[in-house]
Amino acid sequence: MHTIYYQPEGTWFGDCMPFAKDGVFYLYHQRDTRKPGPFGEPFGWALATTTDFVDYVDRGESLKRGADDEQDQFIFAGSVFEPREGGRYYAMYTGYNRDYPAQGKASQVLMIASTDDLQNWEKTDRKLVPPQEGYDPDDWRDPFVLWNEEAGEYLMILGGRKAGEKVLTGSTVAFTSTDLENWEFKGDFWNPGLYSMHEMPDLFKMGDYWYLLTTEYSDKSKTVYRMSTTLDGPWTAPADDAFDGRAYYAARSAADGDKRYLFGWVPTKENNDDLASWEWGGTLVVHEIVQREDGSL
Repeated sequence: MHTIYYQPEGTWFGDCMPFAKDGVFYLYHQRDTRKPGPFGEPFGWALATTTDFVDYVDRGESLKRGADDEQDQFIFAGSVFEPREGGRYYAMYTGYNRDYPAQGKASQVLMIASTDDLQNWEKTDRKLVPPQEGYDPDDWRDPFVLWNEEAGEYLMILGGRKAGEKVLTGSTVAFTSTDLENWEFKGDFWNPGLYSMHEMPDLFKMGDYWYLLTTEYSDKSKTVYRMSTTLDGPWTAPADDAFDGRAYYAARSAADGDKRYLFGWVPTKENNDDLASWEWGGTLVVHEIVQREDGSL
């Protein structure tokens, strides 16, 4: 497909989990059929690849959803990564079942899959990281994993919020692991008391700074970021702390070589009416991230 704004035919583009390897960007994403509306039919992760953000190859369904009675009835967002020792690639993802709360079970749990070819995934039935005590069991999602060279361990961050009170309790929480199977809870990684929920956290280093991204939907529903010279913080806000505008959502980044790119989506509006409410899902928009002299992006 030849386009700079990618949208699979007959579906709407959801959260993107980008991964770059050897000049190819693997864009794992959710495809919503809008039958009858957003989140109507369950979905897994589909895959499109590109080398230039103009020509996209549709690879179809990649990480398949589970059955309606399984934890991953829907496959919500996560991240794809290559372990430091190489070998198989991994996807840490959110298994979501919309029917579980009525059964007294957490609707969102972190799960893991692996692959040799970045196309065909093998899932396990391991529910690696359930919601921790004190956090909302139905808002616990979007894990992002990286190797922390300085600490010699994997760091995973995800979005959550406190149980009960939902006003401005959104936080990015952290876990660490040395084997990708056993994860130790480290508590809140970034808890600014500004947003009702944190979604799609991302973490990367560029030059002398670490950058922490999150998407919030309680204020302007934008992808915002903070910066720090260390992973331990403090995380400070630049004067302009957001990417693009109100209609640019759930952006995650990936780099291949010297350049880093941001992959978010622009939503549709109900009944295609400019004055109506935003809908979940829409069209992919890619931006290049450029660092200014003061470290801001």
